[in-house]
Amino acid sequence: MDEPSPAPPRRDRRLLLLLVMLALGFRAWQLTHTEVAARDCIAYVRMAWKLEHGDWRQVVREGPHHPAYPLAVLAASAVVRRVDPGPLPDTMQHSAQSASALAGVLLVVPMFYLGRELFDRRVGFWTALLFQCLPASGRVLADGLSEALFFLFAATAFWLAVVALNRRSPWPFAGVGLFGALAYLTRPEGALIVAATSGVLVALQLRRGTRRPWGNFALSAASLALATLLLAGPFVLIVGRLTPKHTPNALLKELSEDHRHPESPDSAATAALNPALFGVYWPGPIGTGGEHADRRLGWALTTLLDELWKASFYVLWLPALLALWRWRDRFRLVPGVWVMAAVCGVLLLTLYFVAVWMGYLSERHTLLIVFCGVYWAAAGLLFLGNRLAATLPARPDWIAPAFVVLACIAGATRTLEPLHGERTGFREAGHWLAEHATADDFIDDPYCWASYYAGWYLREQPELKKGVPKRVFVVIEWSDNGHPRLQPASDMNYVMEHGVLVNTWPVRRRDKSAQIVLYEVRF
Repeated sequence: MDEPSPAPPRRDRRLLLLLVMLALGFRAWQLTHTEVAARDCIAYVRMAWKLEHGDWRQVVREGPHHPAYPLAVLAASAVVRRVDPGPLPDTMQHSAQSASALAGVLLVVPMFYLGRELFDRRVGFWTALLFQCLPASGRVLADGLSEALFFLFAATAFWLAVVALNRRSPWPFAGVGLFGALAYLTRPEGALIVAATSGVLVALQLRRGTRRPWGNFALSAASLALATLLLAGPFVLIVGRLTPKHTPNALLKELSEDHRHPESPDSAATAALNPALFGVYWPGPIGTGGEHADRRLGWALTTLLDELWKASFYVLWLPALLALWRWRDRFRLVPGVWVMAAVCGVLLLTLYFVAVWMGYLSERHTLLIVFCGVYWAAAGLLFLGNRLAATLPARPDWIAPAFVVLACIAGATRTLEPLHGERTGFREAGHWLAEHATADDFIDDPYCWASYYAGWYLREQPELKKGVPKRVFVVIEWSDNGHPRLQPASDMNYVMEHGVLVNTWPVRRRDKSAQIVLYEVRF
């Protein structure tokens, strides 16, 4: 494999055009084959709606997410609402997905150039395509989630970090600060890119062979810091802390209070604060010390490895490890590799502590590590293809890319399945509630889907403590999966004794039996 080197612009443009066309096809298919919104999408849509109709400073301060993606949803809705005459919940869902799809298509550009800097244009092309096809990453790129926009900013920041550390010019560091801050304004992990770049810049300055002129070093560090602070500083000042997200703050609180093993997030109140988390939960009893402590430590490690294994499409970690060994000299030749390695290392430790202290982990949490590793996976697949081709008499050139193409096809068959097709029962329940529930009623829906499609989630519901509503509609999922942890806020014994079953909807699942049931409780 060639050393990183500039490529003819015309060939780059042809490869990028092909990538854009393929990504457009993937994202268009997903946009037209989505059954319901992702659960986190509902929270982003509501935050976007509040940004438009409320005091934006208060919304940013009190919102559960960083503001960049809700702002992107709001911007997309200004266009989508003009051309989509459907119900408001559907229109806002389409706005969120359109914002993600556009970011997902644009993502191929920085991914291609980052791969070209790390290896060569072949790795850049196949990495960008492979990331679009893998189920763990490809399915979020057109979903109503912040990951697509985050990866667009993060990939650009990584690319500029590699360029900045390879060159003597200090100005690319300003780009790292700019896009690193944008990534941070989308998700808190974005701050790791800026911190890692700063750390690598300082570490290189400590070695005589990699040291920059001190004036250049000072200007590089200042460019990185000022660009970051100018963009991210106002957000931190408004919020009063580094992040408004529940999980990092809960983790910091547990660590500061020295809680060895807090309670698992079983209540509906905790679920409402974490509307995305259909992840893997600690299955054991709540408690600290003794055998429970040892079991939870082991469970956290195996769960983290299992989620990484699934996110890497089960086998791609093997060619990634092969490439890490085969091109271990990249850590010496391309200092920017250390930025990606440092981000992955810190994130791995963080996810382990999240699993230990918070009792859950989601595959989505591992995607930034998958993003960094997919470059090595693509390089490893190409290497294996080249070695196989070398054993054949004709040495065909198509053998090497065929390995990556097979991985892309295998991933795309899962990636292009309809998004959230197993949740259609919640949407039907929401449509029923839109017709039958009144402003005097209360919808008890910890899953959020039914209340969202009923149109209630975009406005404030009456609080039970302010008065007794006319009726309470309780949405329940009877299933044999892990979702019963998200139990309704109501007393289920009271609901079953005094409530009336008003409707049921089946849920389509491959190997799970499930049913959405709706109870009405009158007061």
